[in-house]
Amino acid sequence: MAAANTDEVKMMSAPETGEGKKRTKLVRVKQEYIDWILVKRKVLPRRPFPSLSDEVLDGVFRAKPELRERLRRDFAECAALMKKIHDDEDDILEQYHAKGYAMQEIEIRDDEGEVAGWQLQQRRGGSCGT
Repeated sequence: MAAANTDEVKMMSAPETGEGKKRTKLVRVKQEYIDWILVKRKVLPRRPFPSLSDEVLDGVFRAKPELRERLRRDFAECAALMKKIHDDEDDILEQYHAKGYAMQEIEIRDDEGEVAGWQLQQRRGGSCGT
């Protein structure tokens, strides 16, 4: 990995199309985002994504096994996404408490210079929420 670049990167989505190579860059996490995580943790303690038992799924979707499997898969994907978001936030807070700031690796496209994939300040905005 290249040396850390402490320049803040404007948070925006990379376009869906484009042929530029993706690479990673280490950026300093904005203080506003760290503050938001700290407030969120006080108001909404970290909890795992709720799960549906097989008994509930089988009872409700007995006649529609394809819906049962889709719901099971969707819940698993949301649970994995929430765990990743929580783990990323834990890492940011751990760095912040240790050093007074936090760095995070992001993916950028060479052709656009924009952030690709998940955005640091919009990770919480997916369909699963946090």
